[in-house]
Amino acid sequence: MPRNPETVKTLVTGGAGFIGARCAALALESGHEVTVLDDLSTGLRSRFDALEAAGARVVLGDVRDANARASALEGVDAVIHLAAQGSVPRSMEDPEATMDVNVHATDRLLEDMEERGLYRLVLASSAAVYGDVDGLPHTEDLVGARQSPYADSKWANEQAVLRRRQQGWEAIALRFFNVYGPGQRSEGPNTGVIPIFVKKMCAKEAPTLFGGGSQTRDFVHVDDVARLLVRLASDAWSHPPRAVYNVGTGKQTSLLELVQTLAAALRARGLKGDHLIPLMGPARSGDLDHSMADLAAITADLGWRPTVSLDDGLGELIDARLGHGV
Repeated sequence: MPRNPETVKTLVTGGAGFIGARCAALALESGHEVTVLDDLSTGLRSRFDALEAAGARVVLGDVRDANARASALEGVDAVIHLAAQGSVPRSMEDPEATMDVNVHATDRLLEDMEERGLYRLVLASSAAVYGDVDGLPHTEDLVGARQSPYADSKWANEQAVLRRRQQGWEAIALRFFNVYGPGQRSEGPNTGVIPIFVKKMCAKEAPTLFGGGSQTRDFVHVDDVARLLVRLASDAWSHPPRAVYNVGTGKQTSLLELVQTLAAALRARGLKGDHLIPLMGPARSGDLDHSMADLAAITADLGWRPTVSLDDGLGELIDARLGHGV
């Protein structure tokens, strides 16, 4: 367990990524010592450099590389493991690469941790593991047939966490639903639908809804996610009874409703036009039809609930893009 609950030396793998960078920054702001490991394959150099300037120790390297892992784990008390190949479409195109990064490298990381007597782990899983299960909201104990190699890889990660907990580790996996917020890229393999839509609609381009827009998602703000990650890595261990918890809002929003909400916000800011009406495209393989988290377990066991509403989060993104051209 962490040696000092007030100042915890935390490794954030994938720390130059969207969630990782916010998590690392929050840990630094909270007074913890932070190491960031990232190969910048999808993470940004600007985030990497900003975290180093803020006081983080940075390790440029691939989580699959033993030397990079050894350097990153030096002197660490807890690990927040976010490094992954996070794209469902890419996992369909190259399942072997996805399993190599997400499963094999994670297994090696856990072995390295054990060799160093390091047993505090917070690992990012995904709502993708729910697959084709019927009914909403999604509860942690009921999953269906997984729809992508990415989902398979996250399920394997969860099983690794379960095994380590059975060995006495302070380990937990979090099933992220659709995380969004400031700093999320609007292009690249790991981006989300919200930054794509915001960028297009603010630039007076119509967004495309694949599959008609009836698909629903549970959008959770990155600040709520980062707050939970840092807390689980640094607080005294409360021995939560589950190995896996949902992290979402408990609310579902269709992609069509998302576009309509963005359009209303843009009209309220004086932007009008046909670009606020979405185009339609074919459904994409591997995507889930519907998704919404059941928060009963995480609320009861960890006392966590999200605080940022979707309207507020979207308004923040729109204002940032219109005001600063980011």
